[in-house]
Amino acid sequence: MTLSARPPAKLGGRLFVIAVSTGKFVCDGNEIRGISTQAPIYAELEGMRAGAAISFNGRELVIEEVA
Repeated sequence: MTLSARPPAKLGGRLFVIAVSTGKFVCDGNEIRGISTQAPIYAELEGMRAGAAISFNGRELVIEEVA
């Protein structure tokens, strides 16, 4: 059986899934990081849409895609 997932957010060239905090993992050839709703970056992302920009850890990041 093969499981596949579509990452819900692409931010600054990185893919994130909102679930539990994880290190990097690969799914369907995509490198993904898991973040929890308790993660500081989640507070910045919550409610944002593709095309929006956020500032996190002194970096400006653009939300490229939201599934």
